Parts: sequence; structure tokens; C-alpha cells
Amino acid sequence: EAVCAGLVPVVTDVGTIGDFIKDEKNGRLVPVGDVNALANALQRLLAEPDYYQRLQRQALQLRTSMSLAAGAAFWRDVFDGSER
Repeated sequence: EAVCAGLVPVVTDVGTIGDFIKDEKNGRLVPVGDVNALANALQRLLAEPDYYQRLQRQALQLRTSMSLAAGAAFWRDVFDGSER
């Protein structure tokens, strides 16, 4: 949702999120339960506008592949038996 809203995602490293969010490339990926890492990631994004904007530009490139339309097309293909 953050990416679709034009924000830099700050997420915990669970499930397949690491397949999409690359730490310090298009967002921040922090270890599960590491409150200090989460706070530090947020603090840096707030304190360094250039850093935030760099990550934001990269995050916005994910919009196409993570949009509602892309998700619907993926599941339509799955249920139709189409190969991607």
C-alpha cells in the first residue's frame, strides 16, 4: 500500500516481501521484532530528504507490478489456467 500511495515502504522481513522491497534500494527492510532498526530506518527517512526521495523514486517503479490491476490480472490468469 505504501508504494501505491507514493510512500517509501518500511517493512519487516517476513514472507515474500523481500522479493519486492530491497533494503536501501526501494524501501527499508528491517528484521522482525527489531524496534531499534525500525526506529532508525524511520528516523533516517525523516531526517534525510534526499535519501527519502531516492528510495521513493525507486519504490514508485514497483507501482505497475503491484497495482490492483496487476494483481487481478495475475489471479485471473491463475484461475483461467494461463501460464505467466
